This record gives sequence, C-alpha cells and structure tokens, in this order.
Amino acid sequence: EYFIDKDKKIFKAIFEKKNQKILFFADEFFDGWTFEFESNVRFEKDFERLDENSLTGCVTFYNSTINDIKLIINNLHCEDAVNIVKTSGTINTIEIINSNSDALDVDFSNLVINNIFISNANNDCIDLSSSNITIRYSYVFDCKDKGVSVGEVANVNIEDIVVKNTKTGVAVKDSSTVLAGKVEIQNTDVCVAVYRKKQEFGPASFLAETIECESKEYFTQDGSSITLNKSS
Repeated sequence: EYFIDKDKKIFKAIFEKKNQKILFFADEFFDGWTFEFESNVRFEKDFERLDENSLTGCVTFYNSTINDIKLIINNLHCEDAVNIVKTSGTINTIEIINSNSDALDVDFSNLVINNIFISNANNDCIDLSSSNITIRYSYVFDCKDKGVSVGEVANVNIEDIVVKNTKTGVAVKDSSTVLAGKVEIQNTDVCVAVYRKKQEFGPASFLAETIECESKEYFTQDGSSITLNKSS
C-alpha cells in the first residue's frame, strides 16, 4: 500500500509481502520530500539477500539527485532497510528503527547527511562503501555488529557521533578514511577497528579530534592507522 501527496511532498508505503521492494531513480531532483516506510512482514533469519534485479534494499535510491529529503523507516525486513546507490545531494534526516539486517547502506554516492538516528539493526547500523559522505550528527545503538562500517575507498567525515551497544563502534577498511570530530562510544567490545579485509585494497585510517570509549579496546592492522588527538 502506498500514498503520495505531491503538494506536501510526502511518500508513504507499507510492505505487505516479503518480495515487495521500492526503487526510486530519476535525473531530476527529489527536493524536500519526506519518505515514510514500514513493513508488516515478519523478520526471518534466512532470507534471500538479492532479488532478481540484484536489489538488496527494501527501499533503493539509484542514480538520483536528492535535496533536503527525510527518511523515516520502521521494521523493514530486507538485507538493507534502505540502500542508496550512485546518488548525490543532501539528506536532512534519516531515522531507522528495527532492521532485519543492515539499516543504512550507501554505495558509490556523494552525500551530506545532517542527522542520523538508528536503533536495533540485526547487523550494521550504517554501512558506507566507495562513497564520499559527510555526516553532521549521528546517534546509533543496539547494532548487532558494527555501529558504522566504512569500506572500499570511502572517504567519510563525521562531525559528531554517539554509538552504543554494538560489537564494534566504528570499523574502517580497505583504503578508506574516516575523519571524525567528537566521538562517544559506549558498551562495545571494540571501540575502533582499522584494517584491510580484501586483498585488492590497501590499508585504512581513522582520525578523531576527541573520543570517549568505555572499553578502550582498539584494533589496528599493520599498515593501517588510528590517530586520536585526545582520548579517554
């Protein structure tokens, strides 16, 4: 079921079956739209990662230009709640609650995101690959694996982030760089991990101006680097 209000720029959809997905693609702007999605589909441990179109997201933005949009997402059942691919522009707010696997997955995109709020993802809360991303503020918690995962030659600037209740707070892999301002990480096994996962890529790096992490556990593979100007 879906609802579109072109005057107020609102798109709402409810998924009723596990094979239902939504794909947005346009050369013109999605400007100032609010997108709201939820699902009545029961979560499954074993699910098809890709469909016949190789889509992993319940919601996918592909090859689009976006400006000041909002994403409000609840209880989505796919490999990725939302997958943003080859897309550029700005996002005002991303709010994702309850994801069957990854919550936010971004590939090959150039984005500025003002606010991210994600809770209860059964894998990673944020997964960024081969992209240039600026995140102004992010609050993520109850991620079963990583709070933020960055890989495959991604360049990410995070101004302010809070991560709670994850295995790894921030993971940076495979020729990627994360520059962070204020970082707060609570109740994680590993604060930050920096390493090469795939042989075709090189080392990675993480730099934070200030970081507070309760576990004080950091992992750095030879060749990669973690730089903490001030830490506790």
